Amino acid sequence: MKMMKASLAICAALAQHHAVAAAKLDSMAACMAEGQYRVDGIQRLQPQRRFRTVDTAQGQVLVGALDGYRMQVHGDGNAPFANLKFEASHDQGFDADRKAIRGQMDQMAATAKGIGPQAVQVQEQDGIETWMLENPAQRPKQGAGMYTLLHPATKVIATLYLFNQGEVGTPDEFQRDRNRLLTQVRSCLQRGRSDPKA
Repeated sequence: MKMMKASLAICAALAQHHAVAAAKLDSMAACMAEGQYRVDGIQRLQPQRRFRTVDTAQGQVLVGALDGYRMQVHGDGNAPFANLKFEASHDQGFDADRKAIRGQMDQMAATAKGIGPQAVQVQEQDGIETWMLENPAQRPKQGAGMYTLLHPATKVIATLYLFNQGEVGTPDEFQRDRNRLLTQVRSCLQRGRSDPKA
């Protein structure tokens, strides 16, 4: 009987954690849809995709995702400017996910084809850590950069892939658009913390 009660308590705690995470993610996705960018292709993370693997120098490592959203972000042009994911870590799994994703980005930086080894740039602002790995070549029809934003307060990790569809413009224009988008993603991560439903 005690074991059954303990199991029920654990299940109830997990369900509550999932409900809180879902409310935060709903708020973040709505924030992006209401922002200055046109957002489409919004999809909820499939239930069977609660974990994914990333490649690191130590081999493949699991990253947990209790729940999440993915979407496409459009700038001034017709083609998508970025792919964006919000993923909520499993309870007590945020630090392990953070370590795994940093290992992935360090591996990508060390083995980037055609552009030589790169360093992952790090910024911290408003309690959100941002890791940036950019393609200095900025050639059309290639990836322009990968950005990971980590928000410990909500245990949510945002992953942003920027594209160069030939509409990026000058390096200064790219940095302006990138910074504007990063600012909005940070704002939406913060909204997940302050939303009363979360």
